[in-house]
Amino acid sequence: MSYCPKCGERVSDQDRYCLNCGTRLDVQFKTSPISKPTDLWYVTAFFLNIFGGIIGYFAVKDNDQNMANRLLIVGFISLVLLLIFVFIGIPLLFMLASQQQSPTGVYLA
Repeated sequence: MSYCPKCGERVSDQDRYCLNCGTRLDVQFKTSPISKPTDLWYVTAFFLNIFGGIIGYFAVKDNDQNMANRLLIVGFISLVLLLIFVFIGIPLLFMLASQQQSPTGVYLA
């Protein structure tokens, strides 16, 4: 079995056209499937937030449009989580730490 050079669908060696996308199949192109983007792009999208999602989107959109869209979503969600931590989590930690002090300024361990 061989693979279509455009969509990566398996094709028979006797096929002249891909049944999935209609691309004309030449003998020299029917050797291996299209490489799929690596899942490491999700790590990039998570740690670089929306910027990583945008970078990943443009890097994989030609090979896998669904993955490109998911990268944008992962980047946006990680940005929202970061903002929640910055604007709610950190002030809450400072508030809890300040409540540990007595009115005289001595810590109550």
